[in-house]
Amino acid sequence: MRNRKLWLLLMATVLTFSLVGCGLFGPEKEAGNSIDPPPDLSMIPILEQGDLVTNEGGTFTVSDIIELSVYFVDGNEMVVPMAIQIPKAEGIAKETLKYMTKGGPALTQIAGTNLVPVLPAGTQVLGMAINEGVARVNFSKEFLNYDTKAEERKMIEAVVWTLTEFPTIDSVQFMVEGQFLEAMPVGGTPLTEPVTRSMGINVEVSGQANISSPALTSQVTLYFQAVDSIGEMYFVPVTRVIPRNSNPLEAVVQETLKGPIHDFLFSATVPTTKINKLDKKGTTLHIDFDDKLTTYGPGSQGELSVMQSLLLGLTEGKDIEQVKITINGQVPVLADSPEAQPTMTRPQLINKVGL
Repeated sequence: MRNRKLWLLLMATVLTFSLVGCGLFGPEKEAGNSIDPPPDLSMIPILEQGDLVTNEGGTFTVSDIIELSVYFVDGNEMVVPMAIQIPKAEGIAKETLKYMTKGGPALTQIAGTNLVPVLPAGTQVLGMAINEGVARVNFSKEFLNYDTKAEERKMIEAVVWTLTEFPTIDSVQFMVEGQFLEAMPVGGTPLTEPVTRSMGINVEVSGQANISSPALTSQVTLYFQAVDSIGEMYFVPVTRVIPRNSNPLEAVVQETLKGPIHDFLFSATVPTTKINKLDKKGTTLHIDFDDKLTTYGPGSQGELSVMQSLLLGLTEGKDIEQVKITINGQVPVLADSPEAQPTMTRPQLINKVGL
């Protein structure tokens, strides 16, 4: 029930961040730009038994489908997760890859968005075997029909991050027409070992990081927000390379507070926010901030979005399952929502097409 409440709250926030003209978290560029009013929460489309879902011209009941996170490329050329509906099938992980193919069945759900599938048209999954956390995927030769190093990187990231959403998969091994790939043919991405999320996603480098000496760097995965073509906000993961830091949880908090590097990503954070306390007990992390957490003030939607960004970044690994955030020792009122929990858990789905 807690997960469902947080999911509803998260989706309500994404809806509330719909905007006209410029981003809610960026400077206004034209006079007269305004923020849309909060949505009617009763209008959030939550599927219930008996609802019908159309896919590839067929009709499925709710009991026949499952919502899963699939990674696409957005209009900013970033790899992003979106929750889409997939008919239940034996071998659902293999089935999910069909929805990542250009011209595939996902097109009916992402029509009208700025999302693009990453796998070349005609790519088929000839087979998949999962053993001890490794998904060995055998693609058809069309998998190699791409042109640039950037495309190559996005393909690998999207496949790895999509498949590792499944709890039984920790890494991916790539094959084409029954042969193991040692490296991708265009950019030379090495594939001799199964690939994990440690490869990063939408990798960016902090100005202070010395990438010529990898031993002197660390990397953290952060979540910021972007605006789609119809003005709705969604979360974007980025892996930031930073100077070596022995406390990865503190690094996630610090880098989230610094905000995004790219000007097409947004955050309501205040970089000068002070961390009063950061205390980990088991799989629960308690963070206490001063009252400068957000530019939009206590109880605002901006404050809630910052907390959600922190939650997503801190729970990206397996060490943290719950995050408790307080401000000067007090549990904040989150955007006028009495159902908000002082201790938050990661939602199963982050973004959702159509909301």
